[in-house]
Amino acid sequence: MSNERDTTGAGPQRLAHDLRNFLAPIRNIAQVLKKRGASDPDLKAMAELLERQVAGASALLDGLDQPGKDVRGEAEVQQPALPTAHARGRRILIADDNAALRTSLGALLQDLGHETMAAADGTEALEVAAQQRPDFVFVDIHMPGLDGYEVARRLREQFARTTMKLVVMSGETLNELARRGAKEAGFDYYIDKLAGIAMFEKILTGGEPGL
Repeated sequence: MSNERDTTGAGPQRLAHDLRNFLAPIRNIAQVLKKRGASDPDLKAMAELLERQVAGASALLDGLDQPGKDVRGEAEVQQPALPTAHARGRRILIADDNAALRTSLGALLQDLGHETMAAADGTEALEVAAQQRPDFVFVDIHMPGLDGYEVARRLREQFARTTMKLVVMSGETLNELARRGAKEAGFDYYIDKLAGIAMFEKILTGGEPGL
């Protein structure tokens, strides 16, 4: 009997994951430009065009993640407007081994009035969280050394949910098994790396249902 694992579908799903990680910083930069270009119609228009292109690519990636899903027309879906009630300034730790994502997401959250700090791997995330005690920790699952699940488990041993909220950031579609695993590890929320400003604000205000 063959010892090879069945990797059917692993290739497209891995490709979708890697492409989401590539697109997420571009999406964040587009949102920063759109916000900063509120008084500059040309800059705002270019940012919106860039955002639509990323949304289109994201819809195609959903097709890779979920074979058989009809993604026609999803490329033109507009992003929801910002909620009227914004989160008060939060202290947020971004833990991700993707430097471009850390920088772009940090810029976006700072433009929304939050204080950010960053960690490039799981060990650094634990150190920064212990020293700085942020209100929210956004954690990538796939990091060198300690992965996101282990980071969440260790943080949850030290900090209660009322003290520190943990948000899993993923470049993969969240299925029920992944949701259960994230919840058991101690995460409070899930966010797609290609999410828009409105989703970040919902989580930071407690308006998004937990896992």
